[in-house]
Amino acid sequence: MFAARLPTEVFFSHQTAALLHEVPLPRAPTRLHVTTSAPHRAPHAAGLVGHSRLVAPGDVVLVDGIRVSSPTRMFLEVGQRLALPDLVAVADHLIRRGSARCSIPELVERLEVGDRLTRRRVLREALALADPGAESRPESVLRILLRRCGLGTPVANLEVRAADGRRMRIDIAFPEIGLAVEYHGDYHRDREQWRRDLGRRSRLEALGWTVVELTADDLLDPDELVARIRAVATGPTR
Repeated sequence: MFAARLPTEVFFSHQTAALLHEVPLPRAPTRLHVTTSAPHRAPHAAGLVGHSRLVAPGDVVLVDGIRVSSPTRMFLEVGQRLALPDLVAVADHLIRRGSARCSIPELVERLEVGDRLTRRRVLREALALADPGAESRPESVLRILLRRCGLGTPVANLEVRAADGRRMRIDIAFPEIGLAVEYHGDYHRDREQWRRDLGRRSRLEALGWTVVELTADDLLDPDELVARIRAVATGPTR
Protein backbone atom coordinates (compact mmCIF):
# COMPACT_ATOMS: atom_id res chain seq x y z
CA MET A 1 0.00 0.00 0.00
CA PHE A 2 1.34 3.44 -0.97
CA ALA A 3 0.51 4.99 2.42
CA ALA A 4 2.75 2.46 4.18
CA ARG A 5 5.76 3.68 2.18
CA LEU A 6 5.36 7.34 3.15
CA PRO A 7 7.80 8.85 5.67
CA THR A 8 6.22 9.57 9.04
CA GLU A 9 6.28 13.35 8.47
CA VAL A 10 4.24 13.01 5.24
CA PHE A 11 0.43 12.86 5.11
CA PHE A 12 -2.30 12.91 2.48
CA SER A 13 -3.69 16.38 1.87
CA HIS A 14 -5.72 18.68 -0.39
CA GLN A 15 -8.18 16.90 -2.74
CA THR A 16 -6.90 13.49 -1.64
CA ALA A 17 -7.71 14.33 1.98
CA ALA A 18 -11.18 15.47 0.92
CA LEU A 19 -11.70 12.11 -0.77
CA LEU A 20 -10.59 10.23 2.34
CA HIS A 21 -12.88 12.36 4.51
CA GLU A 22 -15.72 11.62 2.05
CA VAL A 23 -16.20 15.32 1.34
CA PRO A 24 -17.90 15.99 -2.04
CA LEU A 25 -15.87 17.83 -4.68
CA PRO A 26 -16.89 18.99 -8.17
CA ARG A 27 -14.62 16.33 -9.67
CA ALA A 28 -12.52 13.43 -8.41
CA PRO A 29 -8.76 14.10 -8.03
CA THR A 30 -6.57 12.55 -10.73
CA ARG A 31 -3.35 12.63 -8.69
CA LEU A 32 -2.45 11.99 -5.06
CA HIS A 33 -1.68 15.05 -2.95
CA VAL A 34 0.70 14.67 -0.02
CA THR A 35 2.21 17.24 2.32
CA THR A 36 5.29 17.21 4.50
CA SER A 37 6.05 19.58 7.35
CA ALA A 38 8.48 22.35 6.45
CA PRO A 39 11.44 22.53 6.18
CA HIS A 40 11.32 18.97 4.77
CA ARG A 41 11.35 18.92 0.99
CA ALA A 42 8.09 18.13 -0.79
CA PRO A 43 7.91 14.52 -2.02
CA HIS A 44 8.08 13.92 -5.78
CA ALA A 45 6.96 10.86 -7.74
CA ALA A 46 4.89 9.98 -10.76
CA GLY A 47 1.20 10.64 -10.10
CA LEU A 48 2.04 12.56 -6.94
CA VAL A 49 1.69 16.25 -6.07
CA GLY A 50 3.94 17.11 -3.14
CA HIS A 51 3.71 20.12 -0.81
CA SER A 52 5.95 21.43 1.94
CA ARG A 53 4.02 23.52 4.45
CA LEU A 54 3.80 24.69 8.04
CA VAL A 55 1.92 22.04 10.01
CA ALA A 56 0.07 23.32 13.06
CA PRO A 57 -0.92 21.20 16.08
CA GLY A 58 -3.98 19.13 15.26
CA ASP A 59 -3.46 19.43 11.50
CA VAL A 60 -2.99 15.69 10.96
CA VAL A 61 -5.54 13.03 11.89
CA LEU A 62 -5.88 9.31 11.27
CA VAL A 63 -8.52 8.02 8.85
CA ASP A 64 -8.61 4.22 8.87
CA GLY A 65 -5.03 4.29 10.14
CA ILE A 66 -3.83 6.68 7.39
CA ARG A 67 -2.31 10.09 8.16
CA VAL A 68 -4.53 12.74 6.58
CA SER A 69 -5.06 16.50 6.80
CA SER A 70 -7.63 17.35 9.45
CA PRO A 71 -11.00 18.63 8.20
CA THR A 72 -10.10 22.21 9.13
CA ARG A 73 -6.77 22.07 7.32
CA MET A 74 -8.27 20.28 4.31
CA PHE A 75 -10.84 23.08 3.91
CA LEU A 76 -8.03 25.62 3.56
CA GLU A 77 -6.12 23.37 1.15
CA VAL A 78 -8.96 22.79 -1.30
CA GLY A 79 -9.95 26.42 -0.89
CA GLN A 80 -6.87 27.48 -2.82
CA ARG A 81 -8.54 26.38 -6.08
CA LEU A 82 -12.28 25.77 -5.71
CA ALA A 83 -14.86 28.27 -6.91
CA LEU A 84 -16.91 29.91 -4.15
CA PRO A 85 -20.07 27.74 -4.54
CA ASP A 86 -18.00 24.54 -4.45
CA LEU A 87 -16.06 25.78 -1.43
CA VAL A 88 -19.28 26.61 0.41
CA ALA A 89 -20.44 23.06 -0.35
CA VAL A 90 -17.31 21.72 1.36
CA ALA A 91 -17.92 23.93 4.41
CA ASP A 92 -21.60 22.92 4.52
CA HIS A 93 -20.60 19.26 4.54
CA LEU A 94 -18.09 19.76 7.33
CA ILE A 95 -20.54 21.57 9.63
CA ARG A 96 -23.69 19.62 8.63
CA ARG A 97 -26.19 19.37 11.44
CA GLY A 98 -26.17 15.88 12.93
CA SER A 99 -22.87 14.80 11.34
CA ALA A 100 -20.51 17.76 11.80
CA ARG A 101 -16.77 17.13 11.43
CA CYS A 102 -15.90 20.56 12.85
CA SER A 103 -17.46 23.95 13.57
CA ILE A 104 -17.31 27.36 11.92
CA PRO A 105 -15.27 28.80 14.85
CA GLU A 106 -12.75 25.96 14.43
CA LEU A 107 -12.49 26.64 10.69
CA VAL A 108 -12.05 30.37 11.31
CA GLU A 109 -9.40 29.69 13.95
CA ARG A 110 -7.40 27.49 11.57
CA LEU A 111 -7.70 30.09 8.80
CA GLU A 112 -5.96 32.65 11.00
CA VAL A 113 -2.90 30.42 11.45
CA GLY A 114 -1.74 31.26 7.94
CA ASP A 115 0.78 29.07 6.09
CA ARG A 116 1.26 31.01 2.86
CA LEU A 117 -2.44 31.04 2.14
CA THR A 118 -3.91 32.89 -0.79
CA ARG A 119 -7.59 33.63 -1.39
CA ARG A 120 -8.23 34.53 2.24
CA ARG A 121 -11.15 36.72 1.20
CA VAL A 122 -12.82 33.82 -0.63
CA LEU A 123 -12.22 31.48 2.31
CA ARG A 124 -13.79 33.95 4.74
CA GLU A 125 -16.73 34.55 2.40
CA ALA A 126 -17.34 30.80 2.10
CA LEU A 127 -17.42 30.43 5.88
CA ALA A 128 -19.80 33.38 6.18
CA LEU A 129 -22.17 31.69 3.69
CA ALA A 130 -21.95 28.16 5.13
CA ASP A 131 -25.17 26.64 6.44
CA PRO A 132 -25.39 23.57 8.72
CA GLY A 133 -28.87 22.88 7.36
CA ALA A 134 -27.63 22.06 3.85
CA GLU A 135 -27.87 18.37 2.98
CA SER A 136 -26.11 17.87 -0.35
CA ARG A 137 -23.46 19.41 -2.56
CA PRO A 138 -25.88 20.32 -5.40
CA GLU A 139 -28.20 22.06 -2.94
CA SER A 140 -25.27 24.03 -1.51
CA VAL A 141 -24.05 25.10 -4.95
CA LEU A 142 -27.58 26.03 -6.00
CA ARG A 143 -28.16 28.06 -2.84
CA ILE A 144 -25.08 30.19 -3.51
CA LEU A 145 -25.96 30.68 -7.18
CA LEU A 146 -29.46 31.83 -6.26
CA ARG A 147 -28.09 34.58 -4.04
CA ARG A 148 -27.37 36.35 -7.33
CA CYS A 149 -31.11 36.60 -8.05
CA GLY A 150 -31.53 39.57 -5.73
CA LEU A 151 -34.58 38.01 -4.09
CA GLY A 152 -33.33 37.97 -0.52
CA THR A 153 -31.38 35.35 1.36
CA PRO A 154 -32.20 31.76 0.31
CA VAL A 155 -32.90 29.43 3.24
CA ALA A 156 -31.78 25.80 3.15
CA ASN A 157 -34.31 23.10 4.04
CA LEU A 158 -36.99 25.37 5.45
CA GLU A 159 -39.64 23.36 7.30
CA VAL A 160 -43.29 24.16 6.63
CA ARG A 161 -46.48 22.41 7.68
CA ALA A 162 -49.17 21.37 5.18
CA ALA A 163 -52.87 21.88 5.79
CA ASP A 164 -53.19 18.25 6.92
CA GLY A 165 -50.45 18.78 9.50
CA ARG A 166 -47.64 16.91 7.80
CA ARG A 167 -44.21 18.50 7.82
CA MET A 168 -42.34 19.27 4.62
CA ARG A 169 -38.91 20.73 3.97
CA ILE A 170 -38.24 23.03 1.04
CA ASP A 171 -34.77 22.51 -0.42
CA ILE A 172 -34.16 26.22 -0.96
CA ALA A 173 -36.76 28.77 0.03
CA PHE A 174 -37.27 32.49 -0.37
CA PRO A 175 -39.83 32.92 2.42
CA GLU A 176 -40.39 36.64 1.85
CA ILE A 177 -41.82 36.04 -1.63
CA GLY A 178 -43.11 32.49 -1.22
CA LEU A 179 -40.74 30.91 -3.75
CA ALA A 180 -39.71 27.27 -3.26
CA VAL A 181 -36.83 25.83 -5.31
CA GLU A 182 -36.63 22.04 -5.28
CA TYR A 183 -33.57 20.14 -6.49
CA HIS A 184 -34.24 16.65 -7.86
CA GLY A 185 -31.34 14.21 -8.00
CA ASP A 186 -31.50 11.02 -10.02
CA TYR A 187 -33.22 9.11 -7.22
CA HIS A 188 -36.34 11.22 -7.90
CA ARG A 189 -36.81 9.15 -11.07
CA ASP A 190 -38.09 6.32 -8.90
CA ARG A 191 -41.82 5.87 -9.48
CA GLU A 192 -42.78 6.06 -5.80
CA GLN A 193 -40.54 9.09 -5.24
CA TRP A 194 -42.07 10.78 -8.29
CA ARG A 195 -45.55 10.27 -6.86
CA ARG A 196 -44.47 11.68 -3.50
CA ASP A 197 -42.91 14.68 -5.25
CA LEU A 198 -46.18 15.44 -7.05
CA GLY A 199 -48.16 15.34 -3.82
CA ARG A 200 -45.61 17.46 -2.06
CA ARG A 201 -45.67 20.09 -4.80
CA SER A 202 -49.45 20.21 -4.69
CA ARG A 203 -49.42 20.74 -0.92
CA LEU A 204 -46.84 23.53 -1.18
CA GLU A 205 -48.84 25.28 -3.88
CA ALA A 206 -51.96 24.98 -1.73
CA LEU A 207 -50.06 26.92 0.93
CA GLY A 208 -49.36 29.69 -1.59
CA TRP A 209 -45.80 28.75 -2.58
CA THR A 210 -44.57 29.06 -6.15
CA VAL A 211 -42.55 25.89 -6.80
CA VAL A 212 -39.63 25.61 -9.24
CA GLU A 213 -38.14 22.14 -9.76
CA LEU A 214 -34.56 21.78 -10.99
CA THR A 215 -32.10 19.02 -11.90
CA ALA A 216 -28.34 18.82 -12.43
CA ASP A 217 -28.70 20.07 -16.01
CA ASP A 218 -30.01 23.39 -14.71
CA LEU A 219 -26.70 24.01 -12.93
CA LEU A 220 -24.74 23.89 -16.21
CA ASP A 221 -25.66 27.48 -17.18
CA PRO A 222 -25.74 29.56 -13.98
CA ASP A 223 -26.48 32.86 -15.74
CA GLU A 224 -29.52 31.45 -17.53
CA LEU A 225 -30.71 29.80 -14.32
CA VAL A 226 -30.46 33.01 -12.31
CA ALA A 227 -32.34 34.93 -15.02
CA ARG A 228 -35.05 32.25 -15.13
CA ILE A 229 -35.59 32.19 -11.37
CA ARG A 230 -35.70 35.96 -11.28
CA ALA A 231 -38.30 35.95 -14.06
CA VAL A 232 -40.45 33.44 -12.18
CA ALA A 233 -40.28 35.54 -9.03
CA THR A 234 -41.01 38.88 -10.67
CA GLY A 235 -43.49 37.72 -13.32
CA PRO A 236 -47.17 38.66 -13.61
CA THR A 237 -48.19 36.44 -10.69
CA ARG A 238 -45.92 38.30 -8.27
